[in-house]
Amino acid sequence: MRARRALAVPLLLAVTLCSLAACGNSDDSDIAQQRAEQLVQATQDNGSAPGLTTRTARSLYGEDADAVCGDLEDRPLGLAGWARVTRAVPEEQVEDLVAYDRTVVDVYCPDLMDDFDDLLDSLHVDESNR
Repeated sequence: MRARRALAVPLLLAVTLCSLAACGNSDDSDIAQQRAEQLVQATQDNGSAPGLTTRTARSLYGEDADAVCGDLEDRPLGLAGWARVTRAVPEEQVEDLVAYDRTVVDVYCPDLMDDFDDLLDSLHVDESNR
């Protein structure tokens, strides 16, 4: 049951962010495939989305996860989107959400990790969730 909830939270976030950022990247390039495989392995290793498949990750994020990384680069708009999603997630699932999002940022846009941490700080996400 925990694994199912752990997958539901990140997928909720991904779907919400994709809808906010007009997602729909179905790029089948080598880079998209490699990053999707890396994300799936990382989420299995850290338990943040053990049921995530390469096909789903590739479909959601393509080569560059613009729905996530783009929001981090576009702070005012991105902050609004992330705040809406964070408020929609039950408090007990925030830790899973943060772990998953951190993994996505690490795989697709590691140079924006400081921006991600700043975003968490601005949303007052508890340090224990990092």
